[in-house]
Amino acid sequence: MMTKRHVEKLARDLRVALHHTKSQEYKRGITDAVYIVTWACADDNPRFDRTRFLKAVGLYMEEKTSSHTLQRVHKQTP
Repeated sequence: MMTKRHVEKLARDLRVALHHTKSQEYKRGITDAVYIVTWACADDNPRFDRTRFLKAVGLYMEEKTSSHTLQRVHKQTP
């Protein structure tokens, strides 16, 4: 299981990668990876807060589409 410290570093690194690239294709790839990591962490730790992680990365949206996106990406992973 990842510690809080690991998860915080991961969120910081993903945020930097996401917000410091100009390529839309690369941003989409990072965004997909963030959602996959979010589900993996939640599966590993029932206390993992998806919303907090997505906010730390800079991808949290208040709209209903964010949970739809999470479900769609999660269903596509093996």
